Amino acid sequence: MNRRELLANSAMILAAMALPTAARTQEPYEAQSFENTIASGPVVVHVYAGWCPVCRAQKPILAKLTKDQALTGVKFVTVDFDKDRQFLRTYRVGNQSVILLFKSGREAARLIGITDAETIRARLLGAL
Repeated sequence: MNRRELLANSAMILAAMALPTAARTQEPYEAQSFENTIASGPVVVHVYAGWCPVCRAQKPILAKLTKDQALTGVKFVTVDFDKDRQFLRTYRVGNQSVILLFKSGREAARLIGITDAETIRARLLGAL
């Protein structure tokens, strides 16, 4: 390989390394597709209210968990406590600051009011 080819190959490798990876995000709850979503793989649901200080403490923890390699393949959904009343009735959620994990279409874990990042991560991983 001559110097020109080596430089061209090096440039391609560096360009590929710089490409952004698809980041997972916390998607808003959609009633029409939620049953299909939880049937398609593990899903973490955050029941959130903007006025709730515990919810605000949980939000960045869950945002960080969307990037956790141990949770690759897990979808993250946010349910608005004040708007998504049908979800609350269907899944018997009585308050905000609840984190649910659905696995194989069924609830596998329920965390209520927990704001410790390691506890949340450990409980989610333990239920997977």
